[in-house]
Amino acid sequence: KIAEAVYCNAVDDMLAESANRPVERFLLPIGNDFYHIDNSRNTTFAGTPQDVDGRYAKIIETGEMAVIWAVEKLSTTASVDVVWVPGNHDPTTSYHLARTVAAWFRRCPRVSVDADPNPRKYFGYGKTLIGLTHGNEEKVVDLPSIMATERPNEWAKAHCREWLVGHQHRSRQYQTKPIDTHQGTTVRVLQSLAGTDAWHHRKGYVGTRHAAEVLYYGKERGYAGHAV
Repeated sequence: KIAEAVYCNAVDDMLAESANRPVERFLLPIGNDFYHIDNSRNTTFAGTPQDVDGRYAKIIETGEMAVIWAVEKLSTTASVDVVWVPGNHDPTTSYHLARTVAAWFRRCPRVSVDADPNPRKYFGYGKTLIGLTHGNEEKVVDLPSIMATERPNEWAKAHCREWLVGHQHRSRQYQTKPIDTHQGTTVRVLQSLAGTDAWHHRKGYVGTRHAAEVLYYGKERGYAGHAV
């Protein structure tokens, strides 16, 4: 219940931050180790035990309904594009989350869901090309060339090219907006709402700023700021 409240409050806060902007579309990435576990044994896909609070069925149900609530909330303001970004902890459970969301909104013209198994997703908006990946497989310095290779036409037309990455959010926990720029492409490492589990506590990764971020892009100007 605590995790659900934190997630929903973050959506409300980001909507409030965006209230005075002429929002045309929402891009909502889901996945990125959202569930943290990949099975009822409470382990990752690779079999590493994880700290969780609750029974597996309840965790799955709570996560599904929180995301569905968020999409419904956003869709009252503008169209919503939901994109599944598989993480390394929970690629199976988060895939079924994406499929559930897609089924739930299958007759809603204001909502689209991309549950394609490709680990890297792309989203074009005006002169902006956004790439989304968890970031556990690719090297950061390779992401610009990967985007240019996989989306050559969109790459050539885009004036603003950005990658949004989730995997390393803890390693840069003291920076508000950690970014790297390579070959005219910005790589943004997004922060996380996740709390501190036993493993991170033992390692001394404490005092983490728990945060969600909303980024703004204009059709012509590209990146136009963000709020935390």
